[in-house]
Amino acid sequence: MIRAASSLTLARGRRVRCALHTHGTGIVFAVNGTPDAGSVRSIAGVIATGGRATVDVVFDRGSISRAVPEAIVRGVQWSILDEIATEEEIASALAHAALSKAQAADAAERAETAHRAALEQLASDPAYAHLEQGSDTSGALAIRNVRRMLKQAFPRCRFSVRKDGYGCFRVAWTDGPSDDAVKPIVERFQRGRFNGMEDIYEADRHNAWCETFGGAKYTFTSREISAELYDQAIDVLWRDFPANLAGLARPSGDTFKQNGSRARVPGLDEDLDVLIWRVARGLSVG
Repeated sequence: MIRAASSLTLARGRRVRCALHTHGTGIVFAVNGTPDAGSVRSIAGVIATGGRATVDVVFDRGSISRAVPEAIVRGVQWSILDEIATEEEIASALAHAALSKAQAADAAERAETAHRAALEQLASDPAYAHLEQGSDTSGALAIRNVRRMLKQAFPRCRFSVRKDGYGCFRVAWTDGPSDDAVKPIVERFQRGRFNGMEDIYEADRHNAWCETFGGAKYTFTSREISAELYDQAIDVLWRDFPANLAGLARPSGDTFKQNGSRARVPGLDEDLDVLIWRVARGLSVG
């Protein structure tokens, strides 16, 4: 049971819980200083100040936080639980943390070894001899190389590859290959991903491709579909679903591109414009 923080003392063995998803429930295994719950003050119910001690906490997940201020432990992101762990439980938790640390170090070493091997392999791979090598995070090197890769993969299609903000670029084209065919090439040059849980951008530290051939913070693709390709998509739909579309006016590709179509297709539970767009998106030209 969780009680008011002021009624519970911080001592070795006290169980606590941190709301951060990387922490969770843990055990205080050391107290530094003399705890003073009465000196802890909350500002606007968010920030806590005061306290005269820090604590070391070992978490059930295997991590350890040291010198956590008393004011933080008695703040809104932490709960002090009405449970005291035994010495055996403390020893077991610390042993688990030590094992987790050793396993993490071993995994990091193996990842680094694999990373170095990947760098060497890419640098000498004849399949990528046409690409320029170098260390660059501005997107400039990535732009030059993605142009070469797209030209090799889709020689009949003309692509526009332009910077889209610092360290980012966008690839645009009309008709040609589908977006699903182009994205795997373009996204190889993206250095990381946005972490919505923590509201931060996380670069991949072991992205051998970007280290070798250049990378960008974000990559984007933008395929323009012509009226002619919409005509092909409409042909496909009227061929495959004649009974469902029998009562609907058939648009031309040019009319659809300009005005769309909100007609509901009987039996398919979709708007006509969604179906046309979906088919057109999957078509490749050339």
